[in-house]
Amino acid sequence: MKKKAIKIWCIVCLIIVFVVAAAMFMNGEDEVQFNTTAVTTGSLDISVMATGYIQPVEEIEVGTQVSGVIEKIYVDYNSQVKKVSCWLNLINLLCRKNSTRPMPN
Repeated sequence: MKKKAIKIWCIVCLIIVFVVAAAMFMNGEDEVQFNTTAVTTGSLDISVMATGYIQPVEEIEVGTQVSGVIEKIYVDYNSQVKKVSCWLNLINLLCRKNSTRPMPN
């Protein structure tokens, strides 16, 4: 009697497993489809236009040893500086330097 009950329980469990598996595979959902394309080389041009004001996260005033007209700036506002970030107009600085020299007699 005990062996017969174990066989019946095994058959019932197998039927439940098959019913659950069939329900999962036959739920009517479509397969996932992917759109693929070949890899190509090209340029990517994106432009963004926005209005408003840009506020820095942290603002620090930095003093300089030399004053003059800045000719080129190589960093953006609020960016970390690791090397020379601007060039001064050397013509004005050289003129001021030469004007302070004494004139030969």
